[in-house]
Amino acid sequence: MCDGFTEDIPTTLFKIIREESSMSIVAGLLEMDRASLYRSLKKGVKPRIDTIEKILNILRYRIKISKMEEAPNTEICGICNKEINHSLRFPDPKSASLDHIIPKSLGGSNKRGNIQVVHLFCNISKGGKRRRLRDDRGHG
Repeated sequence: MCDGFTEDIPTTLFKIIREESSMSIVAGLLEMDRASLYRSLKKGVKPRIDTIEKILNILRYRIKISKMEEAPNTEICGICNKEINHSLRFPDPKSASLDHIIPKSLGGSNKRGNIQVVHLFCNISKGGKRRRLRDDRGHG
């Protein structure tokens, strides 16, 4: 589900729980109340690694940790086809953002094939609209 996501861990865990189970069930299995689980996944909170591991185990997810290879610090925006500099950070409009090619509001999924890296500005400009994909020659 969340292959390749770069958002913060609490946000990703919250989405996984909402899609795969329920907060009440996961909280019960963690032997904590639902309010405590919500608090531990609030934006800006840094949950303990053992809590993350327990949640992922309950939902049958595995986390893979590996040393990062040196990679170029740039990528091409899936909307405007211009370079994205990954050293730029939110809220810079040219920073990287993840875009659903088919928006969730139109039935799109969180699967890797429906996610592309784009500029934050391009993603916000696109909104909930479906964008026609260009073929390899740049024709749309």
